Amino acid sequence: NVLSNLVVGSMHIKRHVLTVFLGKGILGVGLLLLAFASSVPLALFACALAAVGGPMGDIMTLTMLQTDLPSDQIGKAYSLRMILESVGSSLGPLVAVPLFSLVSVPLGIALSAVLLLVVNMAGAWHFGLPVQRQTVIPAENLHPKH
Repeated sequence: NVLSNLVVGSMHIKRHVLTVFLGKGILGVGLLLLAFASSVPLALFACALAAVGGPMGDIMTLTMLQTDLPSDQIGKAYSLRMILESVGSSLGPLVAVPLFSLVSVPLGIALSAVLLLVVNMAGAWHFGLPVQRQTVIPAENLHPKH
């Protein structure tokens, strides 16, 4: 995680939103691999992969807050981000306890990873993925006038 912070923090990334979704996708794949890891080396690899994805989203989000918002709105947006992060951190264990009482821990991790990947793909499709643009040429421009 620390190494990923250093690498991602030193890179010049142009597509911040896409990088956020890519990072969360890597995190989700790492968690999914962890859920099905049958050996310690595979579990360590899955954890390392998940650790690479986390900072990609965090650093890009903070960069967007600092560069894309008016200076008088940065504090408010950062406060909202911290509140939502705190609520999410509190809700996680509250949801995990009943989930893990119904299913095994690996299945619970896998379900959580799949949910993360599905929500991430929907968000990436809606907000971040590059869209292939088609140029529409009006019919009157197709045939030159003589």
